[in-house]
Amino acid sequence: MKKRKRKTLFASVKTYTKNVVIHIRRVVARRERIEVAVTGIRRDARKLKHEAKHARQSEDRRQASKLLERGRQAYNAHNYEAARNYLREAILSDPKYALAYTYLGNTVYKLGLSREAVGYWRQAIAAEPDSKAAAMAMRKMQRVDQTKKDIEDWIKKRTGEED
Repeated sequence: MKKRKRKTLFASVKTYTKNVVIHIRRVVARRERIEVAVTGIRRDARKLKHEAKHARQSEDRRQASKLLERGRQAYNAHNYEAARNYLREAILSDPKYALAYTYLGNTVYKLGLSREAVGYWRQAIAAEPDSKAAAMAMRKMQRVDQTKKDIEDWIKKRTGEED
């Protein structure tokens, strides 16, 4: 499947302006009712607003991706404090970036902050529920829960408090 290339914001504004002029000409030439023209212009304005929002989000995501990569490099070098800082910056750049939350959760878990890690993993799931990052976060939470249960069972067994 071929990926569709997205228009630049400038091209979208240009198209919007052209369509407004077309609607005005049709109304003046009495080939279109004013109500129909207004409806078309409103629809085009909504599309333009969506394009502007997407362009802004794309830039935020690009910046967040750069910060995420730096955070991953620091994480792989076992420099968890630096990774934590980069990943927090990534989330500030794009608060809906599930992968950044997932890696931040992994990082703080390595720092021994399991409750905080679970919170970040939950945010990853909330940000992009159907993403691979959310699935990774879910698996991490399940492993943490299983580890906690295993430890509790081991303690009960060692202290003679078995059911």
